[in-house]
Formats: sequence, C-alpha cells, structure tokens
Amino acid sequence: MAANDDQSPRPIALEPLMSIDEVARHLRISPRGVYRLLGRGDLGALKVGGRTLIEPHEMRRFIADQRRVSATQGGLNDRA
Repeated sequence: MAANDDQSPRPIALEPLMSIDEVARHLRISPRGVYRLLGRGDLGALKVGGRTLIEPHEMRRFIADQRRVSATQGGLNDRA
C-alpha cells in the first residue's frame, strides 16, 4: 500500500494562536475586556507556557454568537 493513499490521515492545518492583545485589537476592546469575556465563559482560551492564548475559531465563534444575539434582539438600530 502506498504511503500517500486516500486512507492516510491528512495533517491538520493549525492557525496561529492569538494573544490577549491581538484579540482585543480585533474586537476593538481593551485587554481587560477580553479577560472579562474569558471569565464569563463567552470566549474560550488555553494556557501555553504561562500565556493565555485564544484559538482564532473561538474568536470567530464569539463574533457569530454576538451576531445571533443582536439579530434576535432586533439589531443595533433599536437604540433610543
């Protein structure tokens, strides 16, 4: 059997993990705000060598969740 047949597992392409500061910049909030999201469980993270890092898909999931919440509450245009 050849080593490159269709049954061999394909390597998983990993995206670089994001720092608290990088996530804060993307979300346009403070690093403290990112820690608040982590503390509430709204955003998942992992510790690597003492650093708190976020997987990019976690940030995308958080943004998608916020879009769903906004849509069910009538969007952002309902401000008085």
